[in-house]
Amino acid sequence: AMEEMAKGKDRDYLSSIRCPNCCGWPVMVGHQYEEAVCSYCDEVVEEQMVAKYFLLKAEVKELLSKEKILKGVASQCMNMMSGLFHAYDLTYIAACQLPFRTLSLRQLWRAEHCSDYV
Repeated sequence: AMEEMAKGKDRDYLSSIRCPNCCGWPVMVGHQYEEAVCSYCDEVVEEQMVAKYFLLKAEVKELLSKEKILKGVASQCMNMMSGLFHAYDLTYIAACQLPFRTLSLRQLWRAEHCSDYV
């Protein structure tokens, strides 16, 4: 849904890391083997950092896609992404939403299954 609503430069930053050379501006990361350049300072981000981004992104997506997500997975994902992923990144946003999503599902389950006991 966010991808369809994003326009212009916003769309570019849905896959982005924080610039290590300036104050953390978003750096668009399109493909693993493309050069990633900061939109603010025009510095090139090291290839190792971009490779780490793609590796962590795959790990986080795998954790978030499991049918049953274990307690603590959201904080584990956030710890892995902190400092590297920009707040505009869709994977980062999905990990931020996870605690709220699981809380809502628990509340819905309780409302459906425990209403007879209240």
